[in-house]
Parts: sequence; C-alpha cells; structure tokens
Amino acid sequence: MRERYTTAWKQNPNQKAEITQRIINGNTVVDKEHVTGRTNGIDVNVIAIYKISNGKIGKVYFIRD
Repeated sequence: MRERYTTAWKQNPNQKAEITQRIINGNTVVDKEHVTGRTNGIDVNVIAIYKISNGKIGKVYFIRD
C-alpha cells in the first residue's frame, strides 16, 4: 500500500485531503475528504473507508463523486 500511495503523491505533490466528517465504528474508520491540489486542477470529494489491523491501516477503499 505504501508504494502505491508514494507514487500517487509524487504525481500530485501539492495534493491535500481535508477530513470534513469522520465516523469510527470498532476497527473501521469512514472519512469524508475534500481533496485539493491535484495536478489536473480538479478538486474531488472522496469517501475513504479504512480497516484497522494491529493499530495500522490494513485496507483502504475509496468512493468518489
């Protein structure tokens, strides 16, 4: 997972994600994020679902507008 996101951030070095809402239920975290600074200039809203395992993100799923 780290390799995939390292590459994504190299392609979009000014990208930032602001968490606008968060729900935590056990080992699942659901964030609504507003992402800016992408190289294509298009801001996006994303739902990110994180599954936590041993205190770290084990899996992540994204739903985009």
